[in-house]
Amino acid sequence: MASTLTPKSIVARDKVLSWIHSGRFAPGEKLPSEQSIGQELGVNHITVRRGLEDLSNAGLVIKRPRVGNFVAEISNQQLVTRIYVLFPDYMSSFLPAGEEGSGEVRRATHPVPGIILSQLCQAFSQRKYSITPLFYSPNRFWVDSGAVAVERDAKGVIFYPSHTVKAEEIERILDAGIKVVLLREAPQLRHLGLFYIEQDHGTALSQILDKLLKLGHRNIAMVRFTERPDAQVLDDIATHYFKSAGITDYEKNNFDLSNRDPADYGALDKIFDRGENFPTAVVVPDGYVAWEFFSRCYERNIRIPRDISIAALANSNPHVLPFGLSAPDSVAGHIRSANFVADKLSCLLDGEELVERCMHLKNDVVFTKSISSPRKDKPSWLTN
Repeated sequence: MASTLTPKSIVARDKVLSWIHSGRFAPGEKLPSEQSIGQELGVNHITVRRGLEDLSNAGLVIKRPRVGNFVAEISNQQLVTRIYVLFPDYMSSFLPAGEEGSGEVRRATHPVPGIILSQLCQAFSQRKYSITPLFYSPNRFWVDSGAVAVERDAKGVIFYPSHTVKAEEIERILDAGIKVVLLREAPQLRHLGLFYIEQDHGTALSQILDKLLKLGHRNIAMVRFTERPDAQVLDDIATHYFKSAGITDYEKNNFDLSNRDPADYGALDKIFDRGENFPTAVVVPDGYVAWEFFSRCYERNIRIPRDISIAALANSNPHVLPFGLSAPDSVAGHIRSANFVADKLSCLLDGEELVERCMHLKNDVVFTKSISSPRKDKPSWLTN
């Protein structure tokens, strides 16, 4: 039943679907108007209409022009399989700006849920699955998402785990007979034997450092997230490249950013305290850190890449930055991740056993003009 709906339309569709499942509106009964549903959900009526059209296409709602929408006569075989997609709440401001008829101007700040949900809808388009997003706050996973999925009789959960999620919370979901797959690795959940996606950021880091060193950079700042499962792997790769290049004082250029919810970008300011030792290049974890760093450079009249080169290990929102960022095509990576977890969850729901428990995704860097050779003269901003 799923289709290429917007995330808001998915929410509207599944709200009406929950009314049908619960018996709030019986077969043959008229549903509230599109305007009324929109007011209840805080969305516009066009968004609601799209969701209702999806239910109509599935034979669950009958649309009568100039009369209204009515619940169809539904057999048990028509009731869809409920799948919940769980994200940490720092990703919750993903809804697209300027949806038709909404008058909204809010800019999307985190595109990952939208990318994942859209692709899941396409992947499940031939099956009667209801795809619903839920968001959880730090240390509130069970209350915000886990219990909701269990109480609403979910059959499957696709899960983007944060470091605050506890293994016993996922065990409670599994004990309810719900199938679970992960959109990324979570060290605290490894012993549960769940299928997960492993993004190969190590390949991206190797390619970036190799490029920078060949261009002549020797003063490279490494900005690192403190909460990530591959932190040690990335440190080992950086150490190898710097030592191979004869750079022995590289540790002074390591800057740790806490990415606990919410992320703290204050450590970026320390890079600008280096004065004459200001780095000629910086490697950051993702496009959001790149944006924060660019903003600080702009305030100081530091130009990219003339004064400093920049590259990232991931970039999920390439259209937000005012320059092309050297980074992997993370949007394509998220699409691939969604397709893989959809396939694995479908297998589990069909009663199949999974032999493969991890899908390793390689991320090659697409190099742009954000990287150049280090300038030979002293930047003017250092002398002002």
